[in-house]
Amino acid sequence: PLHPICTNNARIFAKKSLAWEYKTIESLNSIKLLAVKGFSYANQEIDRYIEENDRGNVILITGDKPTQRGLELLDHQKADVMIEGHLVFHYYASISSKQKSSLFEYRGPILGVFKNYLSFTPNSIQSQKLSNIVDSEMPKLIESGFISRIYTKYGMQQE
Repeated sequence: PLHPICTNNARIFAKKSLAWEYKTIESLNSIKLLAVKGFSYANQEIDRYIEENDRGNVILITGDKPTQRGLELLDHQKADVMIEGHLVFHYYASISSKQKSSLFEYRGPILGVFKNYLSFTPNSIQSQKLSNIVDSEMPKLIESGFISRIYTKYGMQQE
């Protein structure tokens, strides 16, 4: 599809009890940071810091369900902060067994902005037809407020 379904902001999340704030890239040196291996956070400085980190303070999450695993690591104090898209983080925190969304807050500014798109398998003859439907209908759904209501229903908010 040509139209993104949402815009996601890369943010740093921490437990409310942590006395730390992101100010500059150097401020990451004093904490244990969780990030998804191979993911770009739409910020070259942050991406480079994660890729080239040799201080041992970056924990890279791989495999399935990285956000859920990151929440568990934060909850068990195996890491201090996690960088993640705000919509994804809030969604998984809100559906966790402990309703963790209220335990976390942003630490610092929006680090990057990236667009999320629906994708369809190239192996289906229906994929192009579905993509065309999304392209023609998504602007109408956004304009009507329907997409906003979906965000609200799932406890998500578009910044």
